[in-house]
Amino acid sequence: MMHQEKKIKLLVTIQAVDLDDPLHGFFHEWLEHAAKDFSSILVLALRTGRYALPKNVEVVPLRPKGSRSRWQVVKTLWSISVTRRQEYDVVFVRGDPQYVLVGAWLWRCLGKRIIFWYAHYRTTWPMVIAAWFSHVVTSSVPEACSTHWVRSIQFLGQGIAQDRFAPSTEPRDSAVKLGMIVFGRVSKAKRIDEIIEDFLASQIFHRAELFFIGPAIDRVYVDRIRQLLVSHPEMHWDQEGVSYDQVPRILQSYDVMLNAYEASLDKSIIEGMMSGLIVIMATNGLRAVLPPTLHWLIARDHGSRISAIRRVASMGAEERASLGHVLREIAVSHHSLDSQIKKLKALC
Repeated sequence: MMHQEKKIKLLVTIQAVDLDDPLHGFFHEWLEHAAKDFSSILVLALRTGRYALPKNVEVVPLRPKGSRSRWQVVKTLWSISVTRRQEYDVVFVRGDPQYVLVGAWLWRCLGKRIIFWYAHYRTTWPMVIAAWFSHVVTSSVPEACSTHWVRSIQFLGQGIAQDRFAPSTEPRDSAVKLGMIVFGRVSKAKRIDEIIEDFLASQIFHRAELFFIGPAIDRVYVDRIRQLLVSHPEMHWDQEGVSYDQVPRILQSYDVMLNAYEASLDKSIIEGMMSGLIVIMATNGLRAVLPPTLHWLIARDHGSRISAIRRVASMGAEERASLGHVLREIAVSHHSLDSQIKKLKALC
């Protein structure tokens, strides 16, 4: 007798389902892929915007548009959990411990399994309590969260769609300068000022340009960045946020990504690697999977970052393409979206 795969119905809580949201837009793609592995997905979203999802995915707003009522969120969560209890087997709480705090007692009474995803290195009491009430705690990589607050965490990888984040098929114009990109929010934690200083110190202006794409969140820090960029036409800053479905095309336009965030493995790093970019990073999140010969890409101080920038700038087009191919294979092997969803399903 053939083994029949168990059909699992999922209830998901999430901040937003919106393709135009630069921070949460990635989850739309997650739902598209998850729809192939789960029989149905019921999504409770704090905010909704533009989306187009498969028929077996239903999105329910947790509160009316424009409302800021927290009580409305709790009432909707409880109401949907009870009235539609036959439509889900497992609850997947993505990133917000408060949903576990207000809903875990009800879900456990209903006999539902609770899987809690958290990727933030700073430990908080809501996070610890949510972990205690959940059946399983998951995250992307060990560097993405503090591991001392819970006995066991299942690491599922970053979950990036390899078919969408792929190298450009168009050959690069050898006459065009090397394009380096810093992608994502411009904030002090991302150490953007240090990247600028290191790029200037590398003295490769005749061969490369540096582009910053992403909005700023700190007005004082914005002024510092603007001062650093004055009189440097080889550096450009686009402060407009971009929708998530535009990101692959944008990344394909560049050759190198610079990332100085040490605390965790930014998903933008994996998106860049899958897009064929050479990524110079500060996190140790990939040290275990990068061959020792490529550990120079993990540049955690000024000297090593300047050296790495110069090394990449001195490469020929074929050498850069070959390295980009190696990095893409590593990213796909350890952080593909389909792999993450299958690991999650196995925990249900």
